[in-house]
Amino acid sequence: MAQTECHNCGYPWAVQGGNCPNCGASNGCFITTAVCNSLGKNDNCEELELLRHFRDQFILTMPNGKAEIDYYYLISPNIVSKIMDQQDSDALFKQIHLEYIEPAIQLIKDNQKHDAYLLYKNMVSTLTTKYSGV
Repeated sequence: MAQTECHNCGYPWAVQGGNCPNCGASNGCFITTAVCNSLGKNDNCEELELLRHFRDQFILTMPNGKAEIDYYYLISPNIVSKIMDQQDSDALFKQIHLEYIEPAIQLIKDNQKHDAYLLYKNMVSTLTTKYSGV
């Protein structure tokens, strides 16, 4: 199991789903997790593992990285809930996978991390506008 720090309190703990034992913060990638679940993928699939590592090793090192991750954790459960309320939620999750997650993963693999970050940020902004009215 990969060892990392909680994005919220810095407590060292093993990442594999669940909440930080110190402060209770979730370490989930809510939107990506919902997409992968919809596609029948498990919690340690390539997409989730790569994006968790990307979050912890790239986004958290950015000047506003922690604040952006905290904002994502605040709004993403509502986005996922609204998508799941849609009759065609599986099709919507598949579209998110094709339009955002697959390209972001390829950018990370190609070491174009800033472009991957911008794409993922665009996904969150688009989905926030569409599904949470924020």
